[in-house]
Amino acid sequence: MFQNFFKSLAGYADSGQNSQAGSRRVRDRDPSLAPLDRRREQKREVKKKQVQAQVDNATIEPSANSADTKRAEATSVGRNDPRQQGTRPNRPGYHETPLLSVGKEVRLRSGDICHRALIECVNIEEATVDVSYSVLHDGGSEEKEETFPSAQVQPLEDFEIQSDESWTARFAEDLYGTAAAVKDHANALFKIKDYAAAVQMYGRAIEKMKQFQVPSAGAECWVIMNHGGALVLGSVRSVDQAAAKADVALYQGDVDQLQVFRGAPWRVLIPVHEDALTLNSTLYTNRAKSLVQLGCHQDAAQDLTIAVGLWAARDEGARRGGGRLARQLSSAEVAEQQEQLVKIYYLRARTRLARMKLESARRDLIEAQSLNPAAPMAALLQQLERDIELAQREQTKSNKRIAKEVAKWADKAITNLDPAALLALDGHAGEEETTTISL
Repeated sequence: MFQNFFKSLAGYADSGQNSQAGSRRVRDRDPSLAPLDRRREQKREVKKKQVQAQVDNATIEPSANSADTKRAEATSVGRNDPRQQGTRPNRPGYHETPLLSVGKEVRLRSGDICHRALIECVNIEEATVDVSYSVLHDGGSEEKEETFPSAQVQPLEDFEIQSDESWTARFAEDLYGTAAAVKDHANALFKIKDYAAAVQMYGRAIEKMKQFQVPSAGAECWVIMNHGGALVLGSVRSVDQAAAKADVALYQGDVDQLQVFRGAPWRVLIPVHEDALTLNSTLYTNRAKSLVQLGCHQDAAQDLTIAVGLWAARDEGARRGGGRLARQLSSAEVAEQQEQLVKIYYLRARTRLARMKLESARRDLIEAQSLNPAAPMAALLQQLERDIELAQREQTKSNKRIAKEVAKWADKAITNLDPAALLALDGHAGEEETTTISL
């Protein structure tokens, strides 16, 4: 029976010349071979045909209707079929499917802010959708499920649905220009109060500007890194590309002698983009604003500390490092630097006040006031100072109240002890005293 089966397959060959090719096809699909081995065999046969075709093309053009050509084309099409590669062919674009589609990411307003949410169920009769979305907070995120009226569903912005490959290509072509465009997109998301989406969009540009680039020979490469709990300016001295590490000379304000940190991983180095310092600092500052709106005060404070570190690195590099960072700033650049730092210190003081770190908040307030802020900003700083003083008084009252409550509780506990308990205490005290004397 199997012999007749194989003969019938071989009968598909158009002529005796093609019988050998027909038998190869049967052998390629021999079920005794594992799928991986069969694919490898097919690839080897296709490669042989490609090489042979190159040789034949040098002498004679093959017939477009030949059986070998058809089989080669069929094999190539089958190998390149997206379904064979595990992807869905002709996947529709975001705007090519209905807005109310299960599995589609949309935007919804919940209270005063917006969320990007995933549609899990569409209730046509009730005109509602069941969605899930993430809520950011200090320490992580929380998944929520909720039902919304279908009329509240809005599509995402076009820049939000661009592929990661598209963004990567744009950053590779123009890092600073694309980062500025991303900042503008994130600002638009901030205005519509989708703070989580804004955090994600700012982060796209921040991560690209944080990527360490191996400097060319003789070029300066300034970075900041966490050393001893503080951000310190450093200059890259050597790079080990295989290990993705670098030796960094650290410039510390309270240490006159240079210290070289050996083998610093690239992931802990934050490049100082002196040509785009305002852009880089603004990305961190604006992301911090979004995080504050979400109640993520700890994460916001970290971003603001990096923003301060970038400007401080510029000043420290100008004072001690030499090179490009030693360039004198113009009066306009100095004014811009001071304006940026006033905002950064103000915001960081607010995040510290929210976590009742009053002394740290007061230090940031003093730093901001020392930079001669403009009248509107000075008014905000005055209000901040009053808020810190109020928090200090409330904390003092709370501490006194807690102390009084503890004293009352202790006095009540002693007063309510029965005579047997008091006698037991006296007995234990006497035993302890006797034991102490014997020693």
